[in-house]
Amino acid sequence: MLKKLNVFITTIIMIFILSSCSAIKSPVNIIKKPRVLENVSEIQSIESRFLSDKDRLTLAISQKNEKSIRRVDLDGDGNDEILLLYRSNEGVYDEINSYGIVILKKKKGEWYEINRIEEHSHGIDLVQYKDITGDNIPEIFIGYTFKDTLSKSMSVYSYHGGYFRIIYDTDYEDFALDDLNYDKKNELIFLDRLSDDSTVIRVLNYVDENVNLIDEYTINNDSYYSTMKVGNVSKNKKGIFVDFYMGINSLYTDLFILDNNKLINISE
Repeated sequence: MLKKLNVFITTIIMIFILSSCSAIKSPVNIIKKPRVLENVSEIQSIESRFLSDKDRLTLAISQKNEKSIRRVDLDGDGNDEILLLYRSNEGVYDEINSYGIVILKKKKGEWYEINRIEEHSHGIDLVQYKDITGDNIPEIFIGYTFKDTLSKSMSVYSYHGGYFRIIYDTDYEDFALDDLNYDKKNELIFLDRLSDDSTVIRVLNYVDENVNLIDEYTINNDSYYSTMKVGNVSKNKKGIFVDFYMGINSLYTDLFILDNNKLINISE
């Protein structure tokens, strides 16, 4: 009787062990596919669908910390769109290629193209996105570089009716976006060199569905190169800092503020 009881208990234990083993998943089944790998696979699929054999991803020259593939909510719906910065090797126009961006939106699990914006140039200087219209939806700012010149070309696009339309374009040497007059809307700030080698600062804003000039200031000096930054002058005031390079080991800085919609050089 005791022998039969031992056999019965042993059988029960074996059944429990075998059933437990079948319930426990192997490490391969437990480990989920890393999200990074999923994203890589998705991006590779997107590249093959929306870029041709002659297209290559590229970087923006003045944005060293930014990538050629970016995820940004561009239409304010809480979901990121994808921007692909690319170069198309056409081999025409004296070695000038087409540079541009493709904007993609995901709908019902599938990516589709909203816009394809490109320009014949020598490179993309920058791609920025900030709201200037006050609708809490960012505009897109695309700068292009050209051969043998410091002057660049800027195009500004705003989202309307499901895609981005151009609302402004201009030449520039340096560019910034900031709220200079604390009206809770960003101004466009351009630094450019004119044909007579003078330097001009222009501040613009978006009003009544147009980009309008607030004020401009022309500087006449013998600088061969200049750069611009926007930063705090005091706790409640922002300024435009312009560095002028006059030659080897020679540099000076002018500081401008916007006061009652007038640019004032407070360095003088």
